[in-house]
Amino acid sequence: MLFEFNFVLFNIFLFNLYYLFYVRKAKAPTRKTRTPTTRRKNVITFEEGLKTLQEGIVKLFNILEGSEPNFTYEEHIRLYKTVFNLCSPNALPSYDQELYNLYKETCEDYIKSKVLPSLQEKQDETLLRVLLERWSTYKIITKRLTSFFSPLDRYLHLKYGLPNLEETSFLSFYNLVYEEMNQEIIHAIFTMIDRKLAGEKVEHTFVINTLDFYLKFVRKIVLESDYAATLMSETLAETISVDDDVDIIAVDKMNSEMLEMVFEYCKIVMHNNNGLMTDFELKDWIAQFLDVDPKTLLDLLTSACYMKVDSLMKLTWSKIDGIINGKTPEEISEIFGAADI
Repeated sequence: MLFEFNFVLFNIFLFNLYYLFYVRKAKAPTRKTRTPTTRRKNVITFEEGLKTLQEGIVKLFNILEGSEPNFTYEEHIRLYKTVFNLCSPNALPSYDQELYNLYKETCEDYIKSKVLPSLQEKQDETLLRVLLERWSTYKIITKRLTSFFSPLDRYLHLKYGLPNLEETSFLSFYNLVYEEMNQEIIHAIFTMIDRKLAGEKVEHTFVINTLDFYLKFVRKIVLESDYAATLMSETLAETISVDDDVDIIAVDKMNSEMLEMVFEYCKIVMHNNNGLMTDFELKDWIAQFLDVDPKTLLDLLTSACYMKVDSLMKLTWSKIDGIINGKTPEEISEIFGAADI
């Protein structure tokens, strides 16, 4: 009897072992493991993604020309995801270099096909107005195009040491327009400055937009050294080297007040180079120096551009930019006095 009882217990024990190691294990859900180095393949091919992006680029240009409605939210997300899927670090393979080339070629193609032809055979104020209009449109293109390609932006510098997308776009504009039209543009800008200094009536917003473009692009051409070399200004260097008598300086297009302010600024900055003022004292002096009415500030900026005093251009433009930021053309004209039309 005892033997039979022990035999039953032994069979129960064997059944439990069988259930635990075979039946329960077979019913348990299987888990897919993924190693840290596992990379997913692209969900689309490069050819498919390229077609999607090219269609989006064509639509962007058509939108700016007014022939198509704006992008829907779904269309914008589709373009963003296309770039993301093609350049993500987890993508296999990653087409980040090909996408960068597509972005840059798109910018260059627009400049060659739209911007440069519109500037040819234009002169002086007409050239500047067309240039500023094209530049304004190009900045919109850059903003929209960069938003589609933004997943690519984060990898450019880290992986290749390339400039970001916006900088790439602006450099393309600068390089191509400079190569084709630099002499005409510089002449047109300084003709406008001459007119302004001579007291002719020139629209305030046109002057400001022209000087903005000059400070961001053209001064890179005409300024080859900073103010520490030869009194900061090519014009000042050429004239002062002849004689120390200010009266003979060939700056007849500038009024005496602006001439005196520019020379005062150069004198103070030169003294600061010799360590006669602390950084705090210099900043305090500059703040007081620029504490003038908006019209005087604009005249000072124009004079600094004419005399090519780089640091004074930057300081005056920074203050003007803070004044006009977010203002309409009508408000700008009111700030700087009656519109010169």
